[in-house]
Amino acid sequence: MRIGIDLGGTTVKAALCTEDGTLLCKDSLPTRTGNAAGLKADMKTLALSLCKAHSCAVEDVTAIGIGVPGSFDKKTCTLRFGTNLGLNNVSFADAFLPEFGCPVHLDNDANCAALGEATAGAAKGTRNMLMVTLGTGVGGGIIINGQLYTGCNGIAGEIGHMVIRKDGEPCNCGRRGCLEAYCSAASLVRFAERALEDGRKSVLAVHKGQLNAKQICDAVDAGDALAQELFDEYCGNLANGLASFVNLFQPESIVLGGGLAGYGEKLLELQSRLEAYLDVGHLSLFTNGHLALEALLEALDLRGEVITTPFTFASTTHALVRKGLTPVFCDIRESDYTLDPKLLEGLITERTCAILPVHVYGCLCDADAIQTIADRHGLKVIYDAAHAFGVSRNGVSAARLGLASMFSFHATKVYHTIEGGAVATECAELYDRLALVRNFGITGPDDVVSVGGNAKMNEFQAAMGLCNLRHVDDEIAARRHVHDRYMDRLDGVRGLRLPPTQPGVRSNYAYFPVVFAGGRTVRDAVCEALDREGVYARKYFYPLVTDFECYRGRAGFDTSRVPVARRISDGVVTLPLYPELSDAQVDLICRVVREELRHA
Repeated sequence: MRIGIDLGGTTVKAALCTEDGTLLCKDSLPTRTGNAAGLKADMKTLALSLCKAHSCAVEDVTAIGIGVPGSFDKKTCTLRFGTNLGLNNVSFADAFLPEFGCPVHLDNDANCAALGEATAGAAKGTRNMLMVTLGTGVGGGIIINGQLYTGCNGIAGEIGHMVIRKDGEPCNCGRRGCLEAYCSAASLVRFAERALEDGRKSVLAVHKGQLNAKQICDAVDAGDALAQELFDEYCGNLANGLASFVNLFQPESIVLGGGLAGYGEKLLELQSRLEAYLDVGHLSLFTNGHLALEALLEALDLRGEVITTPFTFASTTHALVRKGLTPVFCDIRESDYTLDPKLLEGLITERTCAILPVHVYGCLCDADAIQTIADRHGLKVIYDAAHAFGVSRNGVSAARLGLASMFSFHATKVYHTIEGGAVATECAELYDRLALVRNFGITGPDDVVSVGGNAKMNEFQAAMGLCNLRHVDDEIAARRHVHDRYMDRLDGVRGLRLPPTQPGVRSNYAYFPVVFAGGRTVRDAVCEALDREGVYARKYFYPLVTDFECYRGRAGFDTSRVPVARRISDGVVTLPLYPELSDAQVDLICRVVREELRHA
């Protein structure tokens, strides 16, 4: 038998298990912080009670392992620095004597949790994972190539003491701006109490001075505005901190543990929330938009040629090529830069299996005309809707067009999850196939029914997505203000074409594309002038996909067949457009554009 003990800032938890890790029983007591003798006594009491509860003789216990929050000396079983326990330089080697004569081992609590999850928990089978404990403090444990990584002093992975804000909130470790100062249960309570002291109205006021994290989470469920605001901020800070760890280690999985992790199911509400917002039956969430599109192509088992547009981001064509499909390029309409349905039928052959139109800059394709042609020839229609989040025509959401639509939730988009994507569809069968493609073909703990990859959206992306979804309508409204100011300041400027408008379309004001009649020469001169003012204007989309070096000499990648797309690509620039862009900044950009065109 073995006993495991978790020393938390609020609770001491203990469990009795067999040699192979099977849990037999568990118990807990409140933590007596700052009281070394009392804490040792409580630990022994718990150990004895577990043995008694399972009718186990103390002589049968072969080892006791203790997980502690802080730095430690493994050889002497000594806690060197326990920030949230109020204890320093405490040895636990003799804590269980004389009753227990077995070895006593000490390690960081997050390290212990990481080993447990990788061995028999949520990350079982993964070689690289990050464990994050969200409790009184914030801890981290790292598994690399199947081995616990502890660094030179045994406490690598202390994510809680990574500084995310210079000169930020004070942390118990003595520094300022640590992740723990923003994402622990204690910090969540501290921010809530501070807001109540400032006179903020909330259902939490009845607990003022005695708040705990659970009460705040319950208030979120109840729709309390302050609690939701606090939780949004919490999730944002947590996501920002973890993004750095993800970039460094690229783990296969991230596991949340600790008291606040019990609220983690709230982070998984994103799918249902987005289905409601986009008015679509099914939404499959992915780690990014490109993998979402590749998964969609794979799930449909397409073979042959797919008609698409060269006026798009690289991802659209790359996805087709990477899945063994042949892109056939259709020119775009001058009016809105989307695929021209009048040219479609001339491109359909016996090898055509699908049409992949692209909604551009928030402008929607002529879905009715495209669908009519597709139905006539028995073809599937799938949309690249990376630019069309929240866009609708005559009340019909872009997510409901065609058989399926891919959305991108990249950080540059109107709505984002830091990085992420989705496939929207009304087809339940397709939704089920997508689930297999994005999760190794797994249908249950012991069932793998097909070959698939790993493209699932993670919990931290979902957390950021939930935060941003609450604000997306306000973001779009702010973008509209910037859009309208551009339109007012640039209206009537010779040699400049302003963004197209479409009757009945509710825009998301994702981009502000302008086209210079003078082509690349004028466009590049304007961009250089803007650059001198510290303004970045993106040539989006330039060059055309058909001009990419990686496709040079490939059959069908002939720019001469798409003259409209070529002309628009040579002259297009998207001017900066984001909610925080000030009127003065918009006016500066417009002044530079006007002056350069006068000299052109």
